[in-house]
Amino acid sequence: MTAPVLVDVAVPDGEAADAFTDDGLIDLGLPISFPMDAQGDLVPHQACQSLGQAAFDDGLDGVDCRSAARGGVRELAWFPRGRIAQEVSRRAFDQWW
Repeated sequence: MTAPVLVDVAVPDGEAADAFTDDGLIDLGLPISFPMDAQGDLVPHQACQSLGQAAFDDGLDGVDCRSAARGGVRELAWFPRGRIAQEVSRRAFDQWW
């Protein structure tokens, strides 16, 4: 298969920072319009990266967030910390797009 390939995985149990719900975004200091800021621009990567680093430093397993990808809804930034996700399926671009 050539890229892009969509790989579905089963992620081990863990605890993620909430950057998906309005309450979670408020707790993280993000606008409830996230991934857009109050002016309608994307929140910069630097802001997201620093929140991810803080979640990692706090021992969380990842960040559950709203997706900025076109057509996306939700994403998980997962910090494996030695635990391995199990592949469930693998689909070529023309099978899922």
